[in-house]
Amino acid sequence: MFTPFESGYEASAMIDWSAWISTGSAVVSALMAGVTVLWPWHTRMAPDLQYERDMFSVTRESMSELLVVCELQRPRLLVRWRNDGDGTAYAVKIEGLDDTCSVRLALADESKPSGFDFVDIIGKLEPGESFKALILPTSTADVGRPAVRLDWKESPTRLKRGHRSRRVELPYPLQGKRPLTYQERILARHAIEQTAGEYGYPFDQFVSQMLGLDPDDLNPWSASDVEHPERARESGE
Repeated sequence: MFTPFESGYEASAMIDWSAWISTGSAVVSALMAGVTVLWPWHTRMAPDLQYERDMFSVTRESMSELLVVCELQRPRLLVRWRNDGDGTAYAVKIEGLDDTCSVRLALADESKPSGFDFVDIIGKLEPGESFKALILPTSTADVGRPAVRLDWKESPTRLKRGHRSRRVELPYPLQGKRPLTYQERILARHAIEQTAGEYGYPFDQFVSQMLGLDPDDLNPWSASDVEHPERARESGE
């Protein structure tokens, strides 16, 4: 027969074991609930943005427009960005970093003189879709690996954890700013003169006030590749 002390000890031990079992069950339930919530997030469909260097395919007309869009810089580096994932990317944008470059986002559009529709942001990029980015120099110095920041959002876009940002050092050399050649200035002037005429502006006023450019940079006779400006002007070259 158990003494009162022994009976009390056995009852206390049984109560302790019951408490531990209840606590363990609660922990397991909480862990399973967490897995149930988090597992769909980690296995959801997600975009995968990849890039590769692309080649320019331009006509005389499209190049004249591109020279103006690129602020009197000949576009030399074109990068195509493609969604190789199985989810949609939203609000995609790219900007230059460390003063190594500037970026113009472009969607193919044959109805535009330049062949591109330039935008500030790509609203939605479905799996398999792509867009292009013109990488432009910001100084006269050549850059071995221009750096950009790639930003996008994943579904659900309302959640902060759906925002993504990635630094990318493009493995493509970028030549620094160079003055336009004689022929390039002729092309750029042609495009600007047409637009200025449509809006009723004198050429110099349109260039300086509307485009924020220096008209002297469009003077073909002052181009560095014109050895004898007076002779070229007289011959009508």
